[in-house]
Amino acid sequence: EMEAFLTDFEVEGSRMCNEMVKAEWGVATDSNNATNKEIYRQAILKNNNFTREWHAKAFAGVENLDRYPLDIKRQLNHLTKLGRDALSTNDLTELTDTQSGIENIYNIAKVCPYEKQDCDIASSDALSLEPELQEIMATSYDYDKLEYVWTQWREKSGKLMRPGYKKYIELNNKAADLNGNFEILL
Repeated sequence: EMEAFLTDFEVEGSRMCNEMVKAEWGVATDSNNATNKEIYRQAILKNNNFTREWHAKAFAGVENLDRYPLDIKRQLNHLTKLGRDALSTNDLTELTDTQSGIENIYNIAKVCPYEKQDCDIASSDALSLEPELQEIMATSYDYDKLEYVWTQWREKSGKLMRPGYKKYIELNNKAADLNGNFEILL
């Protein structure tokens, strides 16, 4: 009976995982698209409900895990951890929005070239991390140029992501506490 339950969970979990990956891909490939962000947010909430529902089903009527074979106990043990889904809907939504915001900053950050430091960031002269800045950092031996692109990248991405990253860590720590895990340290 428990084996059949776990097989059903695997099938349904695979479907849910596929939906999540599609939604994540939509945001990853077009992080400024509000529709993609909403689809992703809804997929997160749907996954949250799915995880909680299957978690409750897994432990309804199970008094003694020791009666099951080791492979089933391992699978059931995995289901005891809700992960991020232990968070309230509001916290989970905030975590999703925070993560999307961090990723968006990273994805759209651009810097002016060393040779044209006063460029218009909206122009085609501006450099993205991939591939332009990575290429410069991988091939250049010009200290001043490397220092410039690194500093500018940090200004346009890292500093802007810091407040969101702090919130991201705070919410992940809250989920870890709810799951009985160790905190992620800053």
